[in-house]
Amino acid sequence: MTARFEIQLACAKLMTMDIASSSDPRVSVWLLDPTSGDDEDMIFVGQTEVIKDDENPHFEAQITVEYSVDADEDVIFRVDDINDGDSDEDGTFLGQASIKAHELARAAPTETTIECKLVNKKWGGKRGTLFVTPREVVVPVGGIEISVRCEKLEKKDLLGKSDPYLLFHAGATAQSSVFLRSNILKNTLNPDFGVLNWGYAAAELPLYVECWDWNKIQKHELIGACTVSAKQLLETCIDGKELSLPLINPKKQGKSKKYVDFGKIIFSNAVETGKLPQFILDCVARKECTFTVTKEDYALQRVWRCRDCELEDNEGCCEVCKDACHAGHDVFFDTTGRFFCDCPKRGKCKICEYH
Repeated sequence: MTARFEIQLACAKLMTMDIASSSDPRVSVWLLDPTSGDDEDMIFVGQTEVIKDDENPHFEAQITVEYSVDADEDVIFRVDDINDGDSDEDGTFLGQASIKAHELARAAPTETTIECKLVNKKWGGKRGTLFVTPREVVVPVGGIEISVRCEKLEKKDLLGKSDPYLLFHAGATAQSSVFLRSNILKNTLNPDFGVLNWGYAAAELPLYVECWDWNKIQKHELIGACTVSAKQLLETCIDGKELSLPLINPKKQGKSKKYVDFGKIIFSNAVETGKLPQFILDCVARKECTFTVTKEDYALQRVWRCRDCELEDNEGCCEVCKDACHAGHDVFFDTTGRFFCDCPKRGKCKICEYH
């Protein structure tokens, strides 16, 4: 089970690495399952813009973090000094900090800023401060469910094939925030990722999709990427039709005239989900528990879970009860699906009674 929040970042008193001016900082954000014990297993989430000559930067980028509710993941923040001509992998390390994903999720409803020290062991420990402000993600107005597979991927492993996984970015470039990542499929050039689903705020917005090769020891390697939109998928992948797109590695595209692609990504069986019924929207607008209109009949609506009240797995609460009955609790958005609010049945609803 996954949940999301959005973060905005700022720093103070960063190390000065440039001779004639302050550093040019950028923050990259990663997720790490602490049970792995291996930094090479970190998954890239997103990064801020570079701010020139500023040891106290306030970044404009808003990064969406999707984390596993059950894995107790760490969110890793790495600050680098980026000079002109540096690639995405280059830069001078300034410091790093780590915060538990569930701590940020708890602070998101009130947008409480979390302060932590940046550590750089090479330069004697604590070197500057990072400020992280989490916010709740705006719930999508629509959604898509689609089958995804790849064919004829580049062979990356010396003694095997490749271990591919997909990253979906909410924007037209690799610098856009990652909102969805697939499972890693080991030793295959023709992976079938099955059915993936996500919500969107606008169907026409571009999505940048990357296919990576996972490595345990070395850095993960990009196989290729493409750009698509939910609107394009919903209009094309119907009635048995598929959409096949080439996976292009931008760094290798211009190095050889013979270069075409490193495989294909194929989308099929697209289904539009998550369009809420008007009576649910009206109920939420009136700030009434949706159980008042659904009773025990299932209706398509946004499902929220509460760990404090053990509303998980097969139980959940509606969008109104999330604020009225579970204010201050450990609440997270799960999915858009068919259910009825369980607050009234438990006899704890502050808005309506169960009859």
